Amino acid sequence: MRAITKGLTILKPVKGEWVSPVGELFAERMIPVRICCTEEEIEKVADMTAAYYGQIAILYYKISDFVKIKHYPVKDA
Repeated sequence: MRAITKGLTILKPVKGEWVSPVGELFAERMIPVRICCTEEEIEKVADMTAAYYGQIAILYYKISDFVKIKHYPVKDA
């Protein structure tokens, strides 16, 4: 994921539940991740995540249209 998005924030796992389109209930551990990326990049990340974890669904959504990363010079040690 870092190669695609250049960075991510992995949050603590939580318990999640969801119902599939055929009505099957899934209760499983979920790992929330925050990334800043394009729509094309999130599609790649979702595909990679589904393949890696064997998921049948991946939830992702846009948090904001306004995202800014402000860089500062590195101070000498």
